[in-house]
Amino acid sequence: MMRMTDSSPSRATGPESWGGRPIAWWHELTFPDKVRLFTAALWLTSLLAFHPESVLDAIAVLALLAVIALLPRHPRITIAIGLAACLASGFVTTNLVEAAHLITLFAIFLTGGYALARGWAVVAVTIYSVAETTCAIVWNASSVALDTMTSFVNGFLDGYSGTQPGASDIGGGSVSPILAWTFSVLLSILVNGFLVAFGRAFRVNTDARRTIVRNEALLERVTREQRIARMIHDSVANDMSVVAMLSWRLRQTLPERNATDTNTDHTAAARDGIIDNTDAASMLDTIYDRSHHALDRVHEVIDVLDGRRTLTDTEKTTVDTDDTAIPLSARVEKLVEEQDRTMTMLGMNGTSHIDITDDTQPSQAVTNTVLSLMEEIYANIVRHAAWNGSEDGNENGIPVYSLFVTGTRDVIRVTEINRITDEESHVVRGTRHGKGLDLHRSAIEALDGTLNTSAQEGTWTIAAELPLR
Repeated sequence: MMRMTDSSPSRATGPESWGGRPIAWWHELTFPDKVRLFTAALWLTSLLAFHPESVLDAIAVLALLAVIALLPRHPRITIAIGLAACLASGFVTTNLVEAAHLITLFAIFLTGGYALARGWAVVAVTIYSVAETTCAIVWNASSVALDTMTSFVNGFLDGYSGTQPGASDIGGGSVSPILAWTFSVLLSILVNGFLVAFGRAFRVNTDARRTIVRNEALLERVTREQRIARMIHDSVANDMSVVAMLSWRLRQTLPERNATDTNTDHTAAARDGIIDNTDAASMLDTIYDRSHHALDRVHEVIDVLDGRRTLTDTEKTTVDTDDTAIPLSARVEKLVEEQDRTMTMLGMNGTSHIDITDDTQPSQAVTNTVLSLMEEIYANIVRHAAWNGSEDGNENGIPVYSLFVTGTRDVIRVTEINRITDEESHVVRGTRHGKGLDLHRSAIEALDGTLNTSAQEGTWTIAAELPLR
């Protein structure tokens, strides 16, 4: 006996659920939100290392924190205001403000690369780099790029010629202010541009994921529509083909029809008693059952379209039984028996051969696809097979159709052969048809199977193969 266990994720209370919720929450955040959290943590760390030295320090630090907080919600406006605030904070040269200044720039350019268009991001980097370096050289404001360039040049000169008076003074002659400004601007553009490029890479990745999600949703929608179309076709079109054929065949038994019927085969069939009262009653029962089945399926499709029922649940009722524990061989035999009986009522006798081993264990999707394809094959025999309405349903001793179903542990094959004529069947003449096999081919190929058809020398052949491994 199988023991049932409840593994619903909504009831999980172990450590996995405790750790899974923060991870799921983190993945739901956008890139700007993650940048805000990270830089806010850096800002708090800087408060532990440095303390405000004046009210101006506190105001500057809080203003930069406000910029970080507003970046994800209003990035374009906040970036412009934030860059101006960073330029202004450059004139407050305390350790805490300089740390907050760098953290804010880090957040601004990462978010700018993600939120701004490429051109505007380049403009923002260029303007800020030029403005910051200019303020540093002209008004001695804080500039990490200029300080780095100054330290590098002075260190190089010290190593080359020893310490010289005035070497640390950018304007003192050892290093040209214009040269220092140029290289500082380039360094600032390089560093800030890298942050923008990093944020841009995340934006491209996000857009790619969104495109994949949209494409998957579109594919799922198209697949769902195809499944609904196939379900309607299999249940309604196939049932109605049998109903039309049986109704037409019963019509031949009416005296007023026989008196004017120019088809001597059909008139003779009725006159000779091929369709007696018992056969007529069986045909009417089949017409009722098929019509009722088609109506039920239409209501099921309507429920799916209205959202009251899932397509998967509806597809489980496509076959005559809901018991998935029944072996495939038994289900195929039952379907073939019922369909062959209906074909006999129509005067189309054929042969069916079933050879499915016990180790044939297909998935539910493969089972439904095989049974649905067999129903389509029988419906196509009704619509297109050549027959003359004779008593035994054969043409010169040859069955109207021959069906072969084989199954092993690795593959299931369905093959059917019947004769066809150039003329359209009297029953389906003037009706639209021909889409059923295309729908089944799509379903079979989705399961890595193949469906091939051919019409040569008056013989129609259809062969399907579905792998099980």
